[in-house]
Amino acid sequence: MRVMPGLLNILNKVFIARFGTDMVALFLNDSKKVYETLLSLYGNEDTVTLIMSYLLIKPMLIRLGRLDLVDKALTLAMKNPEGFREMLRSLNVDL
Repeated sequence: MRVMPGLLNILNKVFIARFGTDMVALFLNDSKKVYETLLSLYGNEDTVTLIMSYLLIKPMLIRLGRLDLVDKALTLAMKNPEGFREMLRSLNVDL
């Protein structure tokens, strides 16, 4: 089942125009910047949480077999980017 088809492609165009990199690459390097940018675009934290969860966090954690970490990863990604990167390193994600 596809969730939010086409949204990642649209958002990538915005992120490439603003930052010179796609949303996923920026997310892995500075998740808070992605959060703040999405918040400025949508103006609603619930919408941003949904987008980050379904487009970024869940697909990554599914591949890692660690869906149990969705809530923790989401909170860290939005509020503590260094803690998020540490969590990814502990899961052997090559940053």
